[in-house]
Amino acid sequence: MCDMNTLSPSHQVFVIEAFLADLQAAGWSPVTVTQVLSNKPPYAVPVLAQALEIILVSEIALLDVEHQQQGRQSVRLDVGAGTGTTIFSSWSKHPAFNSLVTAFIAGLPNRMLQGIPDSRLSSEQLRTRYELAGEHACFTKQDWKDEVSNDETLRGYWDWVLAKIEQAGEESESA
Repeated sequence: MCDMNTLSPSHQVFVIEAFLADLQAAGWSPVTVTQVLSNKPPYAVPVLAQALEIILVSEIALLDVEHQQQGRQSVRLDVGAGTGTTIFSSWSKHPAFNSLVTAFIAGLPNRMLQGIPDSRLSSEQLRTRYELAGEHACFTKQDWKDEVSNDETLRGYWDWVLAKIEQAGEESESA
């Protein structure tokens, strides 16, 4: 049985936390965070948790990170107070760092959907969430093909998946 009832984290915290975790996994360590709109000097941040705390209370933060082999790089994070948005900009054109930031941004739509229950997603969001696997974990393409060949559905695959999720939710409520 598939668990479709996980809770959604705060998106802004999730995005920044995930970004910092990706940096760390790639060998980048935080050095300083500067709150761009304040007159305060840069904060030394020896650990990612401290960087996260400072970034989250900043409208615009400049994060300096360092890699043992790649050197020091910076990324500007515009944190939309009250809007839940985070904009990454002004990152280095250093190939390894730039590739990491670009890959993170490209994979963000999929990551953002991971904490949301399937029952709260549209068919397009379901496709985005499961595109790497190629199909939903519970409702396979073979099952869909069987229903199509038996004239049980005319829906496209992801619309069929959404209908199956809704049906499963209705059945669990009536049980």
